[in-house]
Amino acid sequence: MEDFSRDEMNRIVLSHIPRKKGRKFGVGRLPDLDKTSSSFPSYASPHLQSEIDRLNERLNEEREERERERAEQERKDKENEVQ
Repeated sequence: MEDFSRDEMNRIVLSHIPRKKGRKFGVGRLPDLDKTSSSFPSYASPHLQSEIDRLNERLNEEREERERERAEQERKDKENEVQ
């Protein structure tokens, strides 16, 4: 049996539920996967979460590098003031 992500499973289930007056009866409130929305589902796929983690790590590294560069520039400026 093939493993599906939650998003893929939702798409499969929602594609087989009939609509009545534009609503999917008996499903409750699920994010409409067919539309772009400003609201996000309460779950994240493992792939997306790993991408978020990777980007956050990269952002933190860049911030640390900028802080090191700023500290180095301040040190040089102080040395130039003394001379």
